[in-house]
Amino acid sequence: MKIMVHNPYLTFEGVPDLCKIAENRFNQIAANGFKIVQGFYDDTLSIVEEIDKKYDLIFIDGNLKYEPTLKYFNYLKNYCHQNSVIIFDDINWSNEMIRVWKKIESSEHVVSIDLFNIGIITFSKDAELNTKFSLFYSL
Repeated sequence: MKIMVHNPYLTFEGVPDLCKIAENRFNQIAANGFKIVQGFYDDTLSIVEEIDKKYDLIFIDGNLKYEPTLKYFNYLKNYCHQNSVIIFDDINWSNEMIRVWKKIESSEHVVSIDLFNIGIITFSKDAELNTKFSLFYSL
């Protein structure tokens, strides 16, 4: 059974103390409400299936390994719409993250922006296969 969640913000966090920090921050900025799910992605991410919603923005920062990151992307893109944005943190953190970023940005109908520390994905039915942009800032 799908459940309706009217909270505009949904966040997953594995560390209980960071959940408390997130709750304090969301209390300051989220007048319309929020939901914090405590636990590891692999144990809690399936709650997304129970929520009748497509997401505008997804920020992935957690398990910095190839297989889990690719699994999260492939799972969460099913809950996106044409204008959704997925942001990946630490895309150049390790060889695994570099490899998974290259795989994700090469997905069909994806527009990607590589900002070195983070990568941004959006979806485009108009993109022939994929479109890639790289922007690097240096002092």
